[in-house]
Amino acid sequence: MGYLTRGNVSGPSRPMVLLLSILLLSSVLVQGQESLPEVRVSVNSKNLTINQILEEITLQTGYHFTYDATILEGNQKISFRVSDLTLKESLDSLLSDARIDFRVIDRNIVLFRKNQVRPAPINQSIDRTFLRGHV
Repeated sequence: MGYLTRGNVSGPSRPMVLLLSILLLSSVLVQGQESLPEVRVSVNSKNLTINQILEEITLQTGYHFTYDATILEGNQKISFRVSDLTLKESLDSLLSDARIDFRVIDRNIVLFRKNQVRPAPINQSIDRTFLRGHV
């Protein structure tokens, strides 16, 4: 390998350091952009809560769900049917009406409430004050 030497001191060459830096940085970036795998899900439920449906999806996929219990209506029973859809498609379908989004962290799927506050139009959000006079 290309080592530079100065007296008794030797170290890796500049291209070697650059290559190692790029490899280390790319592994960190890839880790931060984790997405759902192409795991297929099939659920055919009648009169089950969203919690029970999420438990069924956990059994099929091995992904565990983490969420604040207040964002899901735990006692409301729904019918939900998907056949051989990807995990992402299934979750999009299940959670779209509840205005809930999700993020993947390792083997966990974190559920959170979608931002419901929409920005006000610019002409309504600015309080205009006009000052007139002479100095």
